[in-house]
This record gives sequence, C-alpha cells and structure tokens, in this order.
Amino acid sequence: MHYEPNKDWEREEEEVKPGWKDFVAMTIAAYEIILVPMLIIFGVLGGVILLFYLLF
Repeated sequence: MHYEPNKDWEREEEEVKPGWKDFVAMTIAAYEIILVPMLIIFGVLGGVILLFYLLF
C-alpha cells in the first residue's frame, strides 16, 4: 500500500495579516503605556505653575 502524505502539511506558509481587532488592541496598549508618564508630566507641570502663581 502506497502512503500519500497529507496535502495540508505541504502547503506554503501563508502570511498572517492583522485585522481590525489587532489594530484596536495595539492602540489601547500604546495608550496605556503613554498615559501614566503623561499624567506625571502634566501633574508636575501643573504643580510648578500653581507654585509660581502662589509665590509671585
């Protein structure tokens, strides 16, 4: 009896293209990474402006 390999194993690798869900997930991840440093920067900046306003 002749063995014939499964044709699914022989096909070439298909290029995986990201969908809209991947784009939304990456956007949310980038926002979460940027959010904390931006809040710290604006908080310090606001504190310095408030300090100058109260002192001068």
